[in-house]
Amino acid sequence: EIILVTGVQTCALPISRIGSSRRHPHGHVAMPIKRKDTSETEYIVVVDPMSTGATLAYHAQHHHGLRIICVWSDACPAELRGHSKHGVEYAGVVIHETGQIKATCAAIRKIAEPRDVFCGSEPGVECADELSEALNLRGAGDPSMSETRRNKFLQSMAARKAGLPVAAQKLAKTIEEVDQFLVTERETLHITGSFMAVVKPCDGAGSEGVTVCKSEEQVRETFNSLQGTVNVLGRTNREVLIMEYLAGDEYVVDTMSRDGVHKCVCIWKYIKFPLNGAENVFYGQRLMAIDSEPHLAQMVQYVIKVITALGIVNGAVHNEVKYNGETEAGRKRGAVMIESNCRLHGAEGSWKPIAERCLGYSHVSAILDAYDPEPDKFNALPKVPENLKAYGAQVGVRSVVEGTISHIKEDKVARIRMVDSYDSESLDWANQLAVGQKIEKTIDILTLCGQIQLVHKDKERLELDLAKVQEIIDDGLFVVEKGKTAKPRRRKVTGDLHITPAVSPAAAALEVWQPYLRGYAIAFGLGIAATMLLNARKR
Repeated sequence: EIILVTGVQTCALPISRIGSSRRHPHGHVAMPIKRKDTSETEYIVVVDPMSTGATLAYHAQHHHGLRIICVWSDACPAELRGHSKHGVEYAGVVIHETGQIKATCAAIRKIAEPRDVFCGSEPGVECADELSEALNLRGAGDPSMSETRRNKFLQSMAARKAGLPVAAQKLAKTIEEVDQFLVTERETLHITGSFMAVVKPCDGAGSEGVTVCKSEEQVRETFNSLQGTVNVLGRTNREVLIMEYLAGDEYVVDTMSRDGVHKCVCIWKYIKFPLNGAENVFYGQRLMAIDSEPHLAQMVQYVIKVITALGIVNGAVHNEVKYNGETEAGRKRGAVMIESNCRLHGAEGSWKPIAERCLGYSHVSAILDAYDPEPDKFNALPKVPENLKAYGAQVGVRSVVEGTISHIKEDKVARIRMVDSYDSESLDWANQLAVGQKIEKTIDILTLCGQIQLVHKDKERLELDLAKVQEIIDDGLFVVEKGKTAKPRRRKVTGDLHITPAVSPAAAALEVWQPYLRGYAIAFGLGIAATMLLNARKR
């Protein structure tokens, strides 16, 4: 049954998940699901429950016994709504239209009176804020700052106003404004020793459209290629953000807040390298404890000040920051924000098993603790991640070929699954990565093939397995039609994955066969020696 209420659709529809997760037969086994025993069913609203929002809906239903009311904002494109999770049964589905907040609230209340409203993914940030206020429920923070929590330029301005270090930036609508920024910030844009700038959509997700430019002309070309286009979230890029390139390592600081009390739930350190013409491709991320590196405590303090400046009071924020420890100026400057995404850490929550095994909780479980009617669970969460139970890392599965998949190198996939640290994988072998499907070269999160999760109690073992899995993926997992196979990309990898330039195919082949050639040479030498000895005895 579909009910129309003043431009709002409500219906009870099961949503299937695009993608799958597979566990190693000898790896970590999930505990049986325990449903909350409650005589009164509680309902929550999840706005745009795709990606990690779908994982949140699943966790809330199966681990907390909550019923889910799905609200799709009109900011979320219809084609993205399939990225939900199998096994979630919605009590109802409401399609929200801008300007129809009263009708949306009425449609929600026709299903049930909700306890809380959660933002499920990036497009739903402003709708979740609006619904929370209209339903008189806890919201992320000051409603007047809702746009700031969605707009990367306004975020930086708010942090700057609070006296925090931020990158030089310009929100440009015209090419003349681009040129003005290039002149005004010429010295800053050469701070690395040569020209570098970042151009990206003001509203975006998944690294879509983010370009590291190495010349003024490339900045202009990238601006022209973005201006007026529609991004993955269905929004028109009317303004383009141009900013200083921040040198150094990139981190994620995932925070959780309740009534203005902020906690750092997880710290991740990105592993990124150039690939397929893109400057910063996701190769993976390591889970960090607060004492893993000496500057992390300062970084967390900085991020807490940033989210305070954004008016955050409740809920999740996925913060991305840079830290340059290679120079004295970088160390003095400290952490600098890239952006704060006022929702859960993305990538469909594929990192969740890593956090749960290493910390005992995750960004997903923490948001339900933060919104629990009783504060005890949130109060029990550590202020920062410490005392790891194990060490964890995630690997991004990349493709260096494009075309129609003709073959999957199953032997390489099997080798990945056999490493001691293997926990699980998030790869859609049955659909998106099946033979006959199109595959693109990986240049950002949106073109990433999937993820592999690694966890081990021994840090050295984890690092060895991490390097091994990266090497297998660099060799290529996919073959496409018309003979377009992946060129060998074997690289020498240290424990910290500082990768040296790619080895040539001939050198890679020599590296593979070197042990065998050495064995043949020794055997050949021993054979000659034995023959000479026998001839000597005959004489």
